[in-house]
Amino acid sequence: MNHNAGIDKLIEEGKAEYVFIVSCSQTYYLQVEKPQGLHITVKVPCSKINKRFSCKVQIVATQQIDACDYLDVNDVYEGIVDYPKGALIALIDSYNVGVQASGDLMDLSKIITRMFADVPSVENVLGERIVIKIPLAYREVYESVEGYIPSVVEATLVRSALVQALCEFGDHYEEDSKDWVFFLKQYIDGMAEDGDLIVPDDYRFNIKDVYSIVDSILPDVMLETLKDVNAVAELNLSTE
Repeated sequence: MNHNAGIDKLIEEGKAEYVFIVSCSQTYYLQVEKPQGLHITVKVPCSKINKRFSCKVQIVATQQIDACDYLDVNDVYEGIVDYPKGALIALIDSYNVGVQASGDLMDLSKIITRMFADVPSVENVLGERIVIKIPLAYREVYESVEGYIPSVVEATLVRSALVQALCEFGDHYEEDSKDWVFFLKQYIDGMAEDGDLIVPDDYRFNIKDVYSIVDSILPDVMLETLKDVNAVAELNLSTE
C-alpha cells in the first residue's frame, strides 16, 4: 500500500485510525474491527453471511479535525479540510469474499430441499434451490425409509437431482443468485483447481464428467447404501 504522508501524520497524532469493516448486503450483517498493531485477524460467523461478504479498510477520524491543511484530498483539490469525528478520511482497500463450499459439500441442505406435492412421479425443480418434489402417495414410505436408511434417499433421489442439475448447468451457471448454482459452481471450480476436472468455458459437461462431479460430492453413496440395506436386512432376520 502506498502511504499518504498526511494520513500517516493524522494517525501518529491520534486523530485518525484504521478500521476494518465486514458487511453482507443480503443479511445486513455488519462487523467493525480495529487493528491493535500491524496485523489484524478477523473471524466472520458464516451463519450471518449469505454467499458473500465485502471487506473495506478505511481511515476514519477519531476526533473533530479542523482546518487540516496537509492532506492531499484528491488530484483536483489540495487545501483545508474539516473532518467531524467518525468521518471517512480515506478508503484504503475494498474487496469481496465468497463463502466457500465445504470440501465435500456434505451440507446439501444449502442447495437441495424436498417437498411432497401433487405430482404423478418425482420431479426436480431448479429454482433458488433444487427442489425434489415427491408424490404425496409416497409420503409414508419416504419417511419410513429416510428414518431407517437415509443413505437410500441420497443414493436415489438426491443423486438423481444432482445429475439433472449438472446436465443443465450450462444453462444456469451465470445465475449465481441461486443458491444451488453458487455453491455447485464453487465446488466445480475447486475440483478444477485441484486438477480433478477440466471445466469448459460454458460449463456444459459430458455425462462422464457429470457423474465424476456427483461421485465426488456423494462418494461411494451407492455402495454405502448397499451396506446399510444389508445391515437392516440382517437385523430383521436375527429378530425373526
